[in-house]
Amino acid sequence: MKTGMQNILNTYYRLMSVLAICVVSQFAGISSAYAAATLDDITFSTTAGDQLEVTLHLSGDIPEPGSFTIDNPARIALDLPGTKVNMQERNIDVGVGLARSIKTVEAGGRTRVVINLARLTQYNINKRGDKIIIKLGGSAGNSAGAVSAGSSANLIPVSGGGNTVQDVQFRRGSKGEGRVVITVSNPNTVMDMMRRGDQVIVTLQDTILPEKLERRLDVLDFGTPVRTVDAFKHGKDVRVVMSAAGVFEHLGYQADNRITLDVKKFIKPKETIAKKKKKEYIGERLSLNFQNIEVRAVLQLIADFTGVNMVTSDAVTGNVTLRLKNVPWDQALDIILKTKGLDKRQKGNVMLVAPTADLAAQEKLELEAAKQIIELAPVISETIQVNYAKASELVPILEAKGNSLMSDRGNVAFDERTNK
Repeated sequence: MKTGMQNILNTYYRLMSVLAICVVSQFAGISSAYAAATLDDITFSTTAGDQLEVTLHLSGDIPEPGSFTIDNPARIALDLPGTKVNMQERNIDVGVGLARSIKTVEAGGRTRVVINLARLTQYNINKRGDKIIIKLGGSAGNSAGAVSAGSSANLIPVSGGGNTVQDVQFRRGSKGEGRVVITVSNPNTVMDMMRRGDQVIVTLQDTILPEKLERRLDVLDFGTPVRTVDAFKHGKDVRVVMSAAGVFEHLGYQADNRITLDVKKFIKPKETIAKKKKKEYIGERLSLNFQNIEVRAVLQLIADFTGVNMVTSDAVTGNVTLRLKNVPWDQALDIILKTKGLDKRQKGNVMLVAPTADLAAQEKLELEAAKQIIELAPVISETIQVNYAKASELVPILEAKGNSLMSDRGNVAFDERTNK
């Protein structure tokens, strides 16, 4: 009996030991999965070919960095997911070449490194062991794209190959603007836009144009400032040229795999007053250049640029590819929100961003609640002495539809004896 009991106890202890090992292993796995990398130092140096080399020194599980640029003010930003900052100095003055300073910010489970520039330049990002190296200027490498002097180019590293124009369409907008919509196969297609005289020229880098789309569209009959739209090959690139007449202004933006170009007649201020008042954008102008970046990150970037306190709903998700050049920041925000089915509400210096349907549902509930408060408000009774008239003759006037003196719950009674 004693031996049997001993065997049972031994079996029990062995099972508890195995269970303890499993629990420890489980927690070790969880700890490992959530072990964050740390950014320990940032150094910079100059190399041959007038390049500036910025090196991020990390430890732990080195993440794959994401990057985007802003044209104005000129910045290159790197996002390091799951990374913490282990540095005393988070603002570093550079003052070498085009680089002015480097700023490091940790928020939302990631670290963002922002390189402030005098103007945008080519760059390349490489991982080497526990280091992430950013090369600026000179021949930064193929991943940023070779750019000729004086050109304005998209400087985001883009995966090459397979970029094809799928369609080029012309439409007349609701306000009389000429609109060209270019559909491409790859949302990361590099777009550059410039104006030369009466032409707006869009260049799609390393892109294929099918023969059926290599043509001229005569759009004179649409009644817009645009006269012709030409799509043709230009070396390894594709060019779409809009030729317009008169004084005009243009806007171009890229959202996912659609590139939209608007050309509209320039309206003088006094002509605008005579017409129906429309929304005016008065924000400081900026240029944005994003390739497949999180919508929340774009909104945070605009909030940082404007100083607006922005509250973003948890329902705001997804990525966006966007290029805006020299547009007011409030117009850029509206374009981003419209592209992703979002809307905003602002009270003072606080802006709420959420899906349009969610905001509409919330406002409906608020209106219903306000209506219920009115319906449940206490009823007030008041007696009025009528002089120089009969009280009975005033009753129809007070009960008339649309009379603001009485709510739906109110009623009127009169006493012939006292004329009240």
